[in-house]
Amino acid sequence: VESALSKAPASAGAWVNGYATSWHKLDRAQRQLEAWLPKLDDDPDEQALAAVRHRYDDVLNRLAQGFVGALEASEWSIDDVLSQTSVYADVVASTPGRVAFFLVDAMRYEMGVELAERLEPHADVTIRPAIGTLPSITKMGMAALMPGAATSYDVIGSGGKLVARVGGSELADRQSRTSRIKALVPASVDLELGEVHTLTKNKLQAKIGDAKLVVVRSQEIDFFGEGG
Repeated sequence: VESALSKAPASAGAWVNGYATSWHKLDRAQRQLEAWLPKLDDDPDEQALAAVRHRYDDVLNRLAQGFVGALEASEWSIDDVLSQTSVYADVVASTPGRVAFFLVDAMRYEMGVELAERLEPHADVTIRPAIGTLPSITKMGMAALMPGAATSYDVIGSGGKLVARVGGSELADRQSRTSRIKALVPASVDLELGEVHTLTKNKLQAKIGDAKLVVVRSQEIDFFGEGG
């Protein structure tokens, strides 16, 4: 990644392509390192570990500064890259047959790549990047994935707080998002990932029924990260 940044691309789209193609491996390596360290029988060399972390932080900072600079130069728009607000319209709604739509809080791109690799032996898998909304916090990002966000998505001030508004409706929490999906897609069902894990096959089939859209929500990654 350091070598690639020595001749950094000019356009924001090229930065996205660089990260989606290979640079995300840096973040995966960092995650694997931090998950591996607690499992060691002996404490690692603190000086060496600090050097590795410092070098990672330095490259990460260069990535962030370079991308934001290119994004600003592109007037905050990126051509030919899917936007988060278009995921439902372009991917979910356009897919024929029954669709399972997983809303996983805090699942970053490199985790998606790893999941895709694990799924490849079982099915045809495609992964593509999408440009998230700002501010990149849960209630905004999840609202951007709702039906109608492609044509009407705004961030407004309401009661002294920022709230996402989609199609004229304020989506301040999970309940409001769930209600919007149910209202616009009556043939849908809402599940938590824990239910999918624990329900028997028959009970899961009964709960899903004839639903054309199965929404599965997960906050496990977010809880794990915030809980230390």
